[in-house]
Amino acid sequence: MSLESMDDVKLGLLIDGDGDNALIAQLQSGADDYVGTHCGRAFGGGTFTEYFAGGSRVLLLRQYPVLAVASVHVDALGDFGAQNLRDPQTYVIHPERGAIESQNGAFLTAQYPRAVRVIYSTATGAVPADVARAYVELIAHWYRQAKTQQQLGNLNVLSQTAGDVVTTYPWGQSGGFRIPNSVVQLLAPHRVPTV
Repeated sequence: MSLESMDDVKLGLLIDGDGDNALIAQLQSGADDYVGTHCGRAFGGGTFTEYFAGGSRVLLLRQYPVLAVASVHVDALGDFGAQNLRDPQTYVIHPERGAIESQNGAFLTAQYPRAVRVIYSTATGAVPADVARAYVELIAHWYRQAKTQQQLGNLNVLSQTAGDVVTTYPWGQSGGFRIPNSVVQLLAPHRVPTV
């Protein structure tokens, strides 16, 4: 599911017709992948399962804000049956940050890999406004590049002369593939911190 509807993207691009729908759909797919990879998050929402090593009091979930935590299982051997279900009274959920904090020490005293499994959900259709803006700006950037390349016969041209008229194209539209700074800045607060 795309972060924004095609109609919203076309509104941001000031496009009325349907002639470029296939191109826009393709750009949306690329922008969905870019935003998710760049931020390390899935903004579309849904249900997620994540695994953590033991030895920590706080688990930082990749997706947030958290709508609900279905279960927290703890077992060094990775047997996540009913006998290893953690009582919800023993931990606190910080939904806005996506953190789960144990109330009685580490989730597991030893640092076994994949010893803690959390199943949780986030709201669908709750894309932050600045992420949606970055998404549309990224698609607009790629759309302009595609249209400029089409106009130039798919050549990397910085200027074009037709009679007495000289048209100069900025590097970013004629051949550069750099992500606009505005997109990176809008997404920065929504990136999952690296540990």
